Amino acid sequence: MRRTEWLQETRMLRFEDALCRWSERRLTQEEAGLDGLLDKRLSQVSARRAPVDDVMRLEALYRKSYQGWSVAHFHDRYRERHAGSARTCG
Repeated sequence: MRRTEWLQETRMLRFEDALCRWSERRLTQEEAGLDGLLDKRLSQVSARRAPVDDVMRLEALYRKSYQGWSVAHFHDRYRERHAGSARTCG
C-alpha cells in the first residue's frame, strides 16, 4: 500500500471512529471536529532529515561529475572516492 493510500485510509478510520463515539454520545461535537482529525505527524520535520548544506553539496557533486548515474551507483562511488558514509548520503 502506498503512503497516500495509507494516509487516506487512516483518515477515514479516524473519522469513522469519531463519528461512532459521537453517535454513542461518548464524544461531544466539538471534540469530534476537524481539529481532532488532523494528522499532526504531517507538520513535523523528520529527525532523519539531512542538513540543507549537505544535500546541496551532494547535488553539486552529482551534477558536476556523475550526471546520469543511478542513485545506487552514485552512492557506491561517493562512499569509495569521497569518503562519504551511508548515513550522509541517505
